[in-house]
Amino acid sequence: MMKRAFLILLLSVLSLSAFAERENYIILFDCTASMKGSDGGPDVWEEAKEILTESILNINGDDARIIVIPFQDKIGNISDFPASDKSRINQIMADLDKMITTKHRGTSICRAWDVGLKYIEEGCLNYMFLLTDGADNIILATGAPVKLDKNGKPATDADAVLLDECTENVCVRIRKWCDFGANNIAFYSRLTQSAQVAKIEEAAKGCKNISFTDGLNIAQLKTREITVNVADFASQQSEVRIPVKLTNALSGKASVVPVESSTTYEGLFNMTLASGGFLNGDATLVITPVISYDELRTKVGNAAKVKAKVEVDPASRADLNISLCDLTINVVGNPESVIKVDVKNSDLGKAQHYRKFLWKKASVPDTLYTYISFDLNEYAESDAAEVEFRLSSESGEDCEFFVDGENSSSFKVNADAEVSVGVVMAPDAQEGIHVVEIHSVGKGVDRIDNARLEIGETWKTHLSGRYNVRTNPLKVTFIVIILVLLGLFIFWMTIMRYRVFPRFKNTFIRVTKGKEELPKRSKGYIRCVITSSPNRQGALMNFLAGPVLYFQMSPSDGVTEDIVIEPYDKRSVTICRDKTGTYHFSLSRLKITTVGQPSPKSEVISQHTRKTIIMINIQ
Repeated sequence: MMKRAFLILLLSVLSLSAFAERENYIILFDCTASMKGSDGGPDVWEEAKEILTESILNINGDDARIIVIPFQDKIGNISDFPASDKSRINQIMADLDKMITTKHRGTSICRAWDVGLKYIEEGCLNYMFLLTDGADNIILATGAPVKLDKNGKPATDADAVLLDECTENVCVRIRKWCDFGANNIAFYSRLTQSAQVAKIEEAAKGCKNISFTDGLNIAQLKTREITVNVADFASQQSEVRIPVKLTNALSGKASVVPVESSTTYEGLFNMTLASGGFLNGDATLVITPVISYDELRTKVGNAAKVKAKVEVDPASRADLNISLCDLTINVVGNPESVIKVDVKNSDLGKAQHYRKFLWKKASVPDTLYTYISFDLNEYAESDAAEVEFRLSSESGEDCEFFVDGENSSSFKVNADAEVSVGVVMAPDAQEGIHVVEIHSVGKGVDRIDNARLEIGETWKTHLSGRYNVRTNPLKVTFIVIILVLLGLFIFWMTIMRYRVFPRFKNTFIRVTKGKEELPKRSKGYIRCVITSSPNRQGALMNFLAGPVLYFQMSPSDGVTEDIVIEPYDKRSVTICRDKTGTYHFSLSRLKITTVGQPSPKSEVISQHTRKTIIMINIQ
């Protein structure tokens, strides 16, 4: 069974070609109902959206461009925006949620692929990501879907032929992509087993610019460009250990291998992953020179570039897939002032808030925070380097910043330190994802983390937090109580009151007053009351229990106290008439409350005079 881990697909800046001016990230996103498990398969919708969310959050670069292409049998609203504009995330998520509920007939990977190709630009590094849980089943010539049975198989032999044609159309596009060159890289993410079509993977056999990942355990290297200095190898250990993170907390064995085009790799370093791979998304890259320190300085000169990639051990592939796994190691020969930055958690979590309701006051939105460690090398310390960092958000006044518990949107670093950065959302902030950017001000060092800073350049990273408004707990309690009472009321009105208060089902009850008969329709009444009192049933009891039939008498008629006739249960209210026209009923099945005791003839006899007060005739 496919292991469903929490998903994050993190797309970060990559420079594989010196000729690529900028990066395009083209994401084809499946919005068919099967993504929510409508066909009986796994529900991967929320996890797939998390892939997209984290991708947008973590694509950086001033020139990077993101194109999101949602698709079903047709193409949805395309979002094309610069990677720096993180404010688009919430609208994109809303569009996707709306699209998956629209009526559609199937999955057309070919149409999505063809639209994605329109955004390929020469001179750019183009990445195309396909995230799908199924196979193409739309006939391009007609736009009609292939007929499938309840198991997702072709309904007839003719439909099987049409489905093969759909698959072949995808294969044609895969083969063409293989010829696009090294600056155009595709990732085919098959989120469920239904998307694993062997013929499509066979079509990509031998391609170096397309790869496949299976399942939802998708990871990428969060940091894929690393800068080290020759001086870092001058210590007695003669090795550099650099933390490497995945974009989620997956584990598995992996190794670092040279890229074929890297002609200087074997002559400079050995690179390994400590402990043989990743544990909960973390690993340590160990870089060890294979030549002496003096030879290394000579060979590197001012700078050298080493390329490698991280490969997953085949035995771990079921639990870990790594795409965008290339590593670029920039080796600098000149001494640098360096500040290393370690953000403990860039995903701040979720802040919740509820508004005032009656006497329950509004909540104070949760404070989201993380810790950031700063480590200065000896050159930065000797130069008394000081760098200011500022916090900002595209949300504007929707959030307030705190540094080490104090209200502040900036802080300075001039020594090794750990800083707590907190964010509090305003109560009326927009719901959704809020992105906080941390950027450096001025040039206090040569390099911050892996970014070499030229004059006027800044280093930046970002944190993300989610904000949602929930219902006041008191209001929730009231709603629950109201719903329970409403349910009990409906249960009482439709079932229980007819059991507690059974009704007469006969048509008439005739009461004799002297020589005069007083017939009244009795059907639907819960009891008959013969009374000389003016008191009557209240409207509330009439509504909740049922109506009461009254016969108005007077003391002169012999009625000094109420005579109440009511059925014991539902069986006692049905009066049968035989062929002779006689009505039969069981007096014992009726409850008659009076001063005297009624006789089998249905006469009410005065206890004092022993004379008949009234004759009751039920029909």
